[in-house]
Amino acid sequence: MKKMRKLKTADIFAISKILKKINIKIDAEGKSEVQFGSELLLTAFENLHLAEYEVNEFFGSLTGMTANEFSELEFEKTLEIIKEFKETSGIESFFKSAGRLTTKQ
Repeated sequence: MKKMRKLKTADIFAISKILKKINIKIDAEGKSEVQFGSELLLTAFENLHLAEYEVNEFFGSLTGMTANEFSELEFEKTLEIIKEFKETSGIESFFKSAGRLTTKQ
């Protein structure tokens, strides 16, 4: 498996599309990081099936795979990739930017 590439501008739009499809609104106002993270994960897992292809395509693109190749990974490898993604520098501002694209201004 290739090393995960750095995030780029086009990824904001991919994540925005995923967040919109799974109906996640990023609103961290007045919430602790743990509360925000818990609510985000719960909503994401409840609705993840709505954006299955887009999620596989996004993570596949980060790791040099097709959506189908990513979907066929062993679960442990998928968890490693997700962990690496969570630890990406600047991930919080990345999600805030993507979240802004899913809300009406």
